[in-house]
Amino acid sequence: MKDFAATFEVYSPGWGHTGRYTVAISKKELKVTQGTFSATCQLASNGDPAWSGYNDTTGNPLMNIFSNDSVYAPDIVPSALEWAWQQWRESAVDEAVLRDGLKELFA
Repeated sequence: MKDFAATFEVYSPGWGHTGRYTVAISKKELKVTQGTFSATCQLASNGDPAWSGYNDTTGNPLMNIFSNDSVYAPDIVPSALEWAWQQWRESAVDEAVLRDGLKELFA
């Protein structure tokens, strides 16, 4: 299975324009970047997903990136991405289904 990467435009009501978010998925990690900011999810030693990255001392790094961009994403977004990553790792979804689901999530 090859690694997956896709870019999505997310509208920021605070800034009045879209920002580009890139999602990169491999067996090892899920990474979301926006400009110079990134949030990475890897499996911890107990098998649970663990996020690190932008300003991770004050909450989920992905949600911190959204907040920095004045994007008020639903709290479920990190969990939804974790689930999508798991489905991809287990070959339960193909690249087209993953891309469509992520497009809907980021819309």
